[in-house]
Amino acid sequence: MITKAQRDKLGRMRQATDRLDRLLCQLGRQGLQRVTEASATELQAMAQLAHNAGLIKAERELESLRTAVGRYLARDPVFSTASWTSRLNRLWLLNRATRSALKTAEQPADVVHLTGEARRRYQLLTEPLTVQPLGAEGWVSDSGFMGITVYLRALKHGELFSATNARPTDWFGEDPRRLMGMPMSDHQPFTIHELCHGGFELFGAKVSADRRLSLHRDLDLRPAPNLGSRAYDDIAASEWVELVDRLATEARRPIDRGTSVLAFLRPSAMGELVIDDKFARARMPLVDRRGAEVFIEVPLRVEKGPVVDNLQLIAAGSPPVGWFGRVTQRGSELVFAPMTAMWETQVAISWRRRVRHVQELHLSLETLEKR
Repeated sequence: MITKAQRDKLGRMRQATDRLDRLLCQLGRQGLQRVTEASATELQAMAQLAHNAGLIKAERELESLRTAVGRYLARDPVFSTASWTSRLNRLWLLNRATRSALKTAEQPADVVHLTGEARRRYQLLTEPLTVQPLGAEGWVSDSGFMGITVYLRALKHGELFSATNARPTDWFGEDPRRLMGMPMSDHQPFTIHELCHGGFELFGAKVSADRRLSLHRDLDLRPAPNLGSRAYDDIAASEWVELVDRLATEARRPIDRGTSVLAFLRPSAMGELVIDDKFARARMPLVDRRGAEVFIEVPLRVEKGPVVDNLQLIAAGSPPVGWFGRVTQRGSELVFAPMTAMWETQVAISWRRRVRHVQELHLSLETLEKR
């Protein structure tokens, strides 16, 4: 039986989706050129309303739009019109689906897959989980946090998982590389660097609906053999038309999946690395065996500086056998945001002022030694 509190929450959700719909229509009518500081204020107020109504996914999208407005008004060269349009469309689709589901919902739990949750729920796995690291990425958020996300592949059924360590920038600064020598969580002895370069067997793992791992107190991590480039076989591509097919599949679920895919690219050749000061980005083409191109693209931001430095060293030395990262379609181009480069033989990286030999280089977190 539905309670008064649940009924009131459903009412707040319906009111919030109606107001959000009006705001999105307003933004669509006025266009990007008429966006002002008042638009950023409206988006912030709408994000607070969505939070109070329990529309967590919508709140996050609104915060992203508010940040994009700030970059547009500041004439930040990193701002992308295509990204702005994609975010608006995704939020509109999410709000439309939520409004439709709320018409027949009997309690808030019926629409949680659309509204999201402030705190993730984790399910305990009864069987051991053996995972291999695929890549790691350092990031700095607009909300005052920086951290590292490690992507892992479960060997038994090929699923992709992620584990994240985040810290406030007020205490730890804005350089994610500082976290590499820290434990992955307060309850585990292994450092993030060790997790990024070795296989592990997890006993008592907890996983959320979006495949995030909880490195909790009772989790038992044990080292397992590292498979090297074989760990990427399920997501590897040697011809870029395969990436188009994957993006087309994900595009059918724009609310949940967005318009990007994680992939391991095995190029036949690399083009020239170009630093584009006008658009504040570094670009380098990866060419497949049919001559098609995917463009590595890295924004010229402080936290992405190590990626650009490593790309310059790689361009001047021996190319890796493959690249792990996220592929996005932008107009007629495929754009690739690289996280990790993989070689068949070991390469030297700089780690805590010492040289270590590994097969994989996490571009935003480690430094390739000059050869």
